[in-house]
Amino acid sequence: MVLDFLKKAYRKGLRKVNSSDWKSFCDKLKTSSVSAEEANAIGFWTIENLACHNPSRMQPRSLQEFEERIFPGAVHSELVEAVQFGMVSELQCENILEEFLENSSQAVLPDKMLSSLSDVWSRNIQGFRSIKVS
Repeated sequence: MVLDFLKKAYRKGLRKVNSSDWKSFCDKLKTSSVSAEEANAIGFWTIENLACHNPSRMQPRSLQEFEERIFPGAVHSELVEAVQFGMVSELQCENILEEFLENSSQAVLPDKMLSSLSDVWSRNIQGFRSIKVS
């Protein structure tokens, strides 16, 4: 949901993201399984991302073609997009990939990869949970 909003916002152009786009995103957060505190943290994180991150400056990963052969296509694409749109850093992405390479006897299941990505991103928004609007 967050990644979809970021992709839409960056493709549309940040100046063209309007209040109805933001309200729709916030409404989706409210109806998802996250708590109100988590929804606020995600909102603050998203605002900072839109203000500070520039996906056009991200370079393709040097091992991306190799990784695509090992990891399931759609899941690897989502991981690459998460890096491109600033949800996780390149180092965090490499750590996720290494986790799976170290356990090469275990097949890379899409749900497990997405779970690892979600866990890392959840840690990234931790600092935004304590923000209070006065």
